[in-house]
Amino acid sequence: MRPLLLTFACLSLLALCGCSRYPVVSKGEHVELIAALRTACSSKRTDRLDKAVKVIDDRHAAGEMTDAEHDAFQEIIKKARAGQWKEAEAATFDFQKAQVR
Repeated sequence: MRPLLLTFACLSLLALCGCSRYPVVSKGEHVELIAALRTACSSKRTDRLDKAVKVIDDRHAAGEMTDAEHDAFQEIIKKARAGQWKEAEAATFDFQKAQVR
């Protein structure tokens, strides 16, 4: 019984601490960017990817996006550019899940 209780306590602590590697985005429009990036990855469309990248980079350059957010997007973009579309799409899903609080 004790190991079960200890396991539950550890999992609860991890959930409270937020074990996601993705940040919560600073603006609602950035949630839409995650969705646009996910669509680009699921459809394997480089034109859509390029469009999302431009908006992401422009917002970051304008100071409208944190470095942590930009880094998270770049991690996904790097996978997509390497042809790892499924992995990139899975990462966008995880990024979207991190927004639910």
